[in-house]
Amino acid sequence: MGEEMFNDALYFVEQARMSTANPYSLWRNCRAAILYFCMSAESDLSKLIVLSLKRHSELNAEQEDILDFLINSSRVSGAIPEKLKTIKKKYKYLCKINGVNKTNLPTEYEKLTSLRNKITHYSFSQNESVYSQTILEDTERALPIIQDFIAHIWDVANLRTPTWISHESYRELKDN
Repeated sequence: MGEEMFNDALYFVEQARMSTANPYSLWRNCRAAILYFCMSAESDLSKLIVLSLKRHSELNAEQEDILDFLINSSRVSGAIPEKLKTIKKKYKYLCKINGVNKTNLPTEYEKLTSLRNKITHYSFSQNESVYSQTILEDTERALPIIQDFIAHIWDVANLRTPTWISHESYRELKDN
């Protein structure tokens, strides 16, 4: 899912670049790109938590609950475990289960997540950020931020960084 969302974000970046004459098209495409970039990172965070927990020989009750929540689509209780309720908490949890002491989100990624939250939880007070004159530049800056963050979380999980994060333009995905 991370790759698909990342690729969709690239599509919307390209659409935004072609939409500069129409501010409404520009804003729509920029908002979509930022949302998809952030969804790709969050998707990979969840995936890496699953892969990391599955490598453990024994899981405590909390770890079992988190793993069950992330992999069991027929889970009766839909309550999100506390350690997965925010991006910061997911990141801290991924670090913890992989023995990494760094638990603060990278600053640039945190800023991008803040913009994503302003879009997702829009209120008039967020108007200046969401409809800024620099929204296209903010969107274009999102690409290297997401690439760096995704590479970083794969490193935290001691796994090889996926090659798809090096792409900088949309491509048609095909089933393997």
